Amino acid sequence: MPLFNGIGVVLGANLGTTMTGWIVTTIGFKMNLQALVPPLLGLGAAANLGYLKSPRLKGVGNVCLAFGLLIFGLDIMKK
Repeated sequence: MPLFNGIGVVLGANLGTTMTGWIVTTIGFKMNLQALVPPLLGLGAAANLGYLKSPRLKGVGNVCLAFGLLIFGLDIMKK
């Protein structure tokens, strides 16, 4: 892996863990986010299975899938 790509991986990992911490501290313990998980996962699954044709909608679906999995994991860790 070239140095340029390695720097991107390291920065992405740092930003991801920082954002997860901020999400947990700001809204994770005050609200029950479990109700958002099924719609986000459904939209993400629709994007990955090919039901959404537009590349832009596929990207939005992938982001929804990622946030749905993140919220699901945070809820499991919270319990």
